[in-house]
Amino acid sequence: MTAIFLMVCLSPHAQVQNERDKKVSISGEQLTLQSIFKMITDQTNIRLFYNSAQLNDQEKVSVHFQSVSLEDVLQLLLKDKDLTWIYRENTVILQPKRKEDRVMSATPPEKELSGSVTDSKGYPLSNVTITLKGKTLSKVTAADGSFNLKAAEGDVLVFSSIGYLPKEKKITKEIYYPVMLGENIVALGDMVVIGYGRQDRKDLSSSITSLKNEDLNPQAASDIGQLLEGKVAGLNITASGDPNRLGVIVMRGASTLNQAQSPLFVIDGAPGGDISSLAPDDIATVDVLKDAAATAIYGNRGANGVIMITTRRPKKGQLQVTYNGYGATEKVSHQLKMMDAGQLRAFLARNNLSFIPADDKGANTNWQNAVENPAAFSHNHNLYLAQGNESTIFNASLNYYYQQGIIQTSSLERVIARLSIEQYTLNGKLRLGLAVTNSSSYANFIPYRNTVLKQMLQFLPVSPVKNPDGSYFDDFTHT
Repeated sequence: MTAIFLMVCLSPHAQVQNERDKKVSISGEQLTLQSIFKMITDQTNIRLFYNSAQLNDQEKVSVHFQSVSLEDVLQLLLKDKDLTWIYRENTVILQPKRKEDRVMSATPPEKELSGSVTDSKGYPLSNVTITLKGKTLSKVTAADGSFNLKAAEGDVLVFSSIGYLPKEKKITKEIYYPVMLGENIVALGDMVVIGYGRQDRKDLSSSITSLKNEDLNPQAASDIGQLLEGKVAGLNITASGDPNRLGVIVMRGASTLNQAQSPLFVIDGAPGGDISSLAPDDIATVDVLKDAAATAIYGNRGANGVIMITTRRPKKGQLQVTYNGYGATEKVSHQLKMMDAGQLRAFLARNNLSFIPADDKGANTNWQNAVENPAAFSHNHNLYLAQGNESTIFNASLNYYYQQGIIQTSSLERVIARLSIEQYTLNGKLRLGLAVTNSSSYANFIPYRNTVLKQMLQFLPVSPVKNPDGSYFDDFTHT
């Protein structure tokens, strides 16, 4: 979906001189270009002529124009189209761009560029590889870190060298580009949690995928499964849209919905942890162990893979207080196209049929709108406190989560409290730990959910949601 926002403030005494200066005010979500053109005609009396084959009738945009000139509106709507336009006596004619116009707009001229590459301390870096993103150009820096090349405005230069983090630089109107590369220190000391403890990534021979909290999906989620969706190769996750059902996670074994083989979850070293009692904000790292060598310590419990979750740990020093919160909405992306009451009566009439009075209640009900939430709202709040010194560290978190379901009246409200204390004795050789977790949930569960969705499509649109006395209409013999 494309969103366009533009607002122009005008003097009330400004005079419109010609067609291109006429003002347009349009606001709407997911509108087709054809519908926007009709609104322009209604407001300005300027007709727009175009070949419908040149426009994608499936493309939709969100626009917010407030007193914007017609010329600016057309430039924004058609900036990515291979179209131009001309004005003819209260008429705008859209036509394809000429070949020479397309070539000139698509290929900006190249220009001579120069620059230098240094490290974080300012020392020049030689033999740094410079490539032009999406093209075959490749050069290296000289002994003093300098470089010269030709590129066009808008191109992207990619700088890479062993032991340094790669960096991209977009070409603008400037002709000199100083670039600083940072040392790639993290890659040398990256640690991975495995069944037997921790191990350097460079020494690993097993199939393990490691994710940090910032690598997880940034979305409204009630469990870890939705956060891992699309992040681990071979990990199949199916979410139902019901806030009271955990996502089905399948790593190895038969990928069936009815008898899914869920992996073993290990939370802070404790096998068999309940992921529904873990707030996503409390997760520090997730390590997915996929092969037999990595999961051997857990025996047959790890036959379907192991997902190891490490929660946040405080740093030694001052008290840390962190709050994280968000709000989100969900909605059905596409509804099935069904006949309304008038269309259904007309269809029966064309076939010499009609409803009996017991069936036709005179209503015009859209059962999909009656069952589904137009916008399911969810919000999450997490408060985290932590402090530590040389011998004792503690952390506590309080999480509140609320989510409405896609089906009306379904929802989940949950509070999770966690407390962890660790004590080091015998000069740090012995560690004693205590972790306490409590979760309280209030769920509005919809029984026979699949049956509700099926009947939503089978109920007649001439049947009402409620009877005149306010009670719910119920007739299982006519659908």
